[in-house]
Amino acid sequence: MRALLRMLTPERAKLDATHFLKPYLQRVKDALIEGDLETALAFLERAIVFAPGRTELHLMRGELLHYGFSDLEAALRDYRFVLDNLGGDPTHPHAIRAKKAIRDMVDGGC
Repeated sequence: MRALLRMLTPERAKLDATHFLKPYLQRVKDALIEGDLETALAFLERAIVFAPGRTELHLMRGELLHYGFSDLEAALRDYRFVLDNLGGDPTHPHAIRAKKAIRDMVDGGC
């Protein structure tokens, strides 16, 4: 690992998580197109390892768990993460989607 870090140029060292997320998110997309929810979830969880604070990743996982797997408890944890990490901004698109999904849970919509 240290050898790999030494090989990185200063420009490469500045790459943010987005650069590393792209291949994982492409695999998520491909798996969803194929209807392979298990694979989509696995790659989404790997993406979250690279960027654990990214609310859009937790929102995506929450929606997949909620609507794809009907795992409401796990989905609710992700929705709460999204709402807790947006600084209380109720107009943020992620907050709006998370709140809608929670309302769907309460209304029985899966």
